[in-house]
Amino acid sequence: MALRYKIDDIEINVETREIWRQGGRVSAEPQVFDLLLFLLENRHRMVGKDELIDTIWDGRAISDAALSSCIKAARRALGDNGQRQRMIRTVHGRGFRFVGPVEAPVQPTVQSPVEPHIELPQGSPGEGMALTAVTAPSVIAGNPPTFASSIQATIQVDPAIHPAANHDACREHGDTCGCGAHDAEAHTERPLANRPSLALLPFQVQGASNGLTVAEGLHRDMTVRFARTRWLFVSARASVMALAAKGLGGPEIGSLLGARYQLDGALFVADDRLRITLTLTDTERCCEIWAERFERKMTDIFDLQDQIVEQVVAAVEAEIECQERRRALARHPASLDAWGAYHRALPHLLRFRAEDQASAENFLHLAVRLDPDSPRVFAALSFLHWQRAFLGLGRGWREEVARTFDYAHQSVALDPLDPLCHWALGRAHYLEGDIDAGVAELSHAVALSPSFANGQYSLAYGLMFSDEAARGLPAVDQARRLSPYDPMRFAFWTVRAIVMSFQGEREAGADWTDRAVREPCAHHHITAVAAWANELAGRRTRALSYIDSLKAMVPDYTRDDFFRCFPIPTPNRQPVEGALGRLGL
Repeated sequence: MALRYKIDDIEINVETREIWRQGGRVSAEPQVFDLLLFLLENRHRMVGKDELIDTIWDGRAISDAALSSCIKAARRALGDNGQRQRMIRTVHGRGFRFVGPVEAPVQPTVQSPVEPHIELPQGSPGEGMALTAVTAPSVIAGNPPTFASSIQATIQVDPAIHPAANHDACREHGDTCGCGAHDAEAHTERPLANRPSLALLPFQVQGASNGLTVAEGLHRDMTVRFARTRWLFVSARASVMALAAKGLGGPEIGSLLGARYQLDGALFVADDRLRITLTLTDTERCCEIWAERFERKMTDIFDLQDQIVEQVVAAVEAEIECQERRRALARHPASLDAWGAYHRALPHLLRFRAEDQASAENFLHLAVRLDPDSPRVFAALSFLHWQRAFLGLGRGWREEVARTFDYAHQSVALDPLDPLCHWALGRAHYLEGDIDAGVAELSHAVALSPSFANGQYSLAYGLMFSDEAARGLPAVDQARRLSPYDPMRFAFWTVRAIVMSFQGEREAGADWTDRAVREPCAHHHITAVAAWANELAGRRTRALSYIDSLKAMVPDYTRDDFFRCFPIPTPNRQPVEGALGRLGL
């Protein structure tokens, strides 16, 4: 077996498992490389689908979409696509064959390019991150932004990789919806966008005739809900349906629309019962990353659709964000775009620790410099300063509250329809003590996206400081259903504990605080809640142990520190204040 293959301007090194094209190394997942090599070594014949699955996936059951996505990634690595099929040809219904012009084995002639070092100016965002440049936008020199209005930058967007630019370019060429569906045969595969893109494929329907109506409604509602997330580039439903009407399958539709993720499903209706199975595929890695099955009785069809759509959108959003975070963590800081830098900041931001604040701020400021018009980055900066005020980690309460408001207002100005922006502004109002204004903003956030778990929780957080604390339980329980493994679940549980304690269910409330305080991201205020909740439940020994832990974390912690962050009104305040006093605060 030859250790190196040369195909036109492409060189494949079997020993090092590297692909080089036009002098540069091409990234390829291990399964993609294995598939490409197997086709290359068997180029004298057609390789069947079953043989590929047996060889590459060890016979494990995979979907046609996963196999097709892997073929698409192999073609992309060679500069090929499903329309041209210059290197890998599809033998319809049977398998694939490598048809590229393979030359005799040669010695490698390419060398790793020297990556220039970037020196960031002193005091600039990201200073000290040891950046090495590949092909990345220029970083504009200057001081880090202190308030959003001081940030100035100019970013050139490449229409080939930016979804909005793709959309406009398509209009310029006569395609009024920017989808490629009007002339699918004339389009090649679209490159994947920097930000995540999703194609919601038509559902397969079996069973009773009313299944088509149910599937149509679910597909339409899911597309609308996904589009309202704002951060996710969602292929237009009309585009997907038009391509499906031309007889194209899911992988071909995803390729034409340049979707990084594909959601497909099968729906079965029998008598008064419905079953829907959904699968989310990562087209770059050729694997299914999420799957779920829902079964419901078809009593109220509209209520049924709402339940399924809310759960699906929340779960898929969380899974895609998790995958995007992994992509960002695997990249060198110098190669990050604004979206990647934003996702590098989030794990630090969600740990609620002083040592993570600087890292989060560096990545967020880097994201602002790369894209000064990103509303989500400003919402995250607002949350950063909210934490510094709430946890006492910043320059002072008033200054941190002012920064929290400034960045939140900037995020809303950039996109008034993004629920995360209203979430940031609502929490800023809570810091200032304006609970009614905060509840109004959070109500708006969950109206924009009912699947927004942190929006539901934050609404419940504000309601517990009002005369309608009981209204917080349904909201926080909805947050728990939508995102059961959320990194903020310690906060979900704490809000539930406080409301239950207010309602007289003190032992149950104390049990919830015991769960919350054991979470790795739980901060010192959670320990304070656990202390007074257990004291009110008659568990003095456990309450005192929580006070000892609290004083070890923050030696000078006082009741005023607690009530500044938890402005509990009368009559609920008195028993809490009494419990903290008896415990020595």
